[in-house]
Amino acid sequence: MADPTRLTAFANSPGFRLDGVVVLVDVEQVESQLDGAVIGPTVRRQIEAADLLLLSKSQLVDASAVLQVRRRLAEMVSATPIVDGADAAGSASFLELGTRRPGGVVDMPPMQLFDPHETTMIPLPSPTTRTELNRILDGLDADVVRAKGIAVDRRGRRLLIQVVGRRRDITELTQAEDQAPTDLVVIAARGPVSRPIPVPLQDRITRS
Repeated sequence: MADPTRLTAFANSPGFRLDGVVVLVDVEQVESQLDGAVIGPTVRRQIEAADLLLLSKSQLVDASAVLQVRRRLAEMVSATPIVDGADAAGSASFLELGTRRPGGVVDMPPMQLFDPHETTMIPLPSPTTRTELNRILDGLDADVVRAKGIAVDRRGRRLLIQVVGRRRDITELTQAEDQAPTDLVVIAARGPVSRPIPVPLQDRITRS
C-alpha cells in the first residue's frame, strides 16, 4: 500500500509524462480499511489522489455492497469517476489502456471480445485551437474514462490531448516526442460510471 502523491512527482521527471492516476479499490475490504486506525488515512489519501477509481472484486459481493461502496467513495471524491472492473481480467484491461505502446500516443492494445470498454475515433479539426479542443472534450459522454490524441494549433505546434478520468491535459509535444496529428481516441466503459458532478476543467499548456 502506497501514497500515489509521493510517486507522481517522479512521473514528471525528464523523459516521463504523467497521464493519470488510477487507483484500484477492493470492494470487499475498502470500507474496513477506511475505518482502520492504522491504514485508514493512507487508503483515504490513495482515493483522494486518484483521477479514476477502478472497483475490483465486485463479482465477489452482492449488488447492495457494491452500491454502498460507490456511495461512500462518491461522498469522499465527488468529481472522480468510478468504474467497475469486475474481475481481474476486466481490471487489467482498463489498466493496460494507460500504458505507452510502440506505435505512439494513439496505439491501443488489441481489442478482446469481453473487454469492459469500447473504443471510438473522433476526427480532430486541423488546424485547431484550445477552445475548439475543449469544446470537443466537454461534449464527450459521461461514460468516457480515457481519451488521447494529437492536434495541430494555428501556429503549427503539436498538442497532446490526454483525458484520464477527471484529469484533462493539453500539452505541447516536445521535439523528442513529435508525432503526426491523429484522431482523438475515445475509450468508454460498457458498465456504469459514477460521475456525480461536472468535471472541472484542468487544461495545462507546457512548453519544452
